[in-house]
Amino acid sequence: MEEQNNNQNQQQNGQNLSDTDLFKFLNKYKFIISIIVFLALFASDMYYTIDANERGVVLRFGKASKTESGAYTLVEPGLHFKLPFIDQVEKVKVDFIYKEEFGYKTVDADVKSEYATGRNFEEVSWMLTNDPSIAEVTWVVQYKIQNPGDYLFEVKNVKNTIRDVSEASIRLAVGDQTFDEVIGDKRVAIAKSALDRMKKVLSSYNTGIQVQTVKLMSVKPPANVADSFNKVNQAEQQKEVSQNVARKDSTNTINIAIGVKDRLINEALGYEIDKVNRAKGDADRFLALLAEYKKDKTNATRARLYFDKISTILSNSGEVVIFDESINNLSPLFNFEKLAPKKDD
Repeated sequence: MEEQNNNQNQQQNGQNLSDTDLFKFLNKYKFIISIIVFLALFASDMYYTIDANERGVVLRFGKASKTESGAYTLVEPGLHFKLPFIDQVEKVKVDFIYKEEFGYKTVDADVKSEYATGRNFEEVSWMLTNDPSIAEVTWVVQYKIQNPGDYLFEVKNVKNTIRDVSEASIRLAVGDQTFDEVIGDKRVAIAKSALDRMKKVLSSYNTGIQVQTVKLMSVKPPANVADSFNKVNQAEQQKEVSQNVARKDSTNTINIAIGVKDRLINEALGYEIDKVNRAKGDADRFLALLAEYKKDKTNATRARLYFDKISTILSNSGEVVIFDESINNLSPLFNFEKLAPKKDD
């Protein structure tokens, strides 16, 4: 009973819809309306717009047109017309900077970038160095589309090609360096070597792109050996600190020794100069006295020298007693033991 009632209601609704004025109008002019809709679609497909940062390539029956030189014909920015349903337009952004990330994935590049976690990037980021050791290298490649025709039609999958060439270039550059060089001062050289190789290879493939930059984001040891590596670094730093302290102490000690040496040498030179000058002075004085002695005919100089010497000798002596040879009776009056020089105990 319920199914019969539902069928009757549907039949009544269908009859009511067919009885409306709109349905009668559409049914009466359906051919004209179809033509109008077709012409509207035809007209809307006759024109297209290329933005300022884009270039277009027109495909007619699925084939891109080329110039006499063999290059693909490009459509410049602006409003253009084409054959509806026959021509197809491929638009490419030529002023946009594309990027490919290796070894990591940016989830949100807002004020503070967030990166994907829990994903296995080791197949890309782990690389063998020249030691050989394993380094975990992450990098980013930025590029622009230089030739839209080559980009669209010469290589089947340009994105995968870029990734493969970039990975091969980085691995080759990293493999030529030791681990310490990779994580140290060779980062810029590695990036430049990879950039030059990518440009050369991708140009030979006619990919139509121009690589702008290759930038190493992080270079570090794998996570499972990071603790050991950090301990080694700490030991190396401590070793360097100890060596610097030792060098400083050595330098100070050497400087002190050099100062003492210079002082002793200067004192010896001064002593030498003093002795030489004194000797020269004594020799000059003696020669001068000798010359006067030879000139003196009255022996006055000889007498003066004699008395000067006797005065010097007697001034350093104790009590002096002079006897006359003709006087003999006074000798018992003197206590010669007192006058004699004292002996040390």
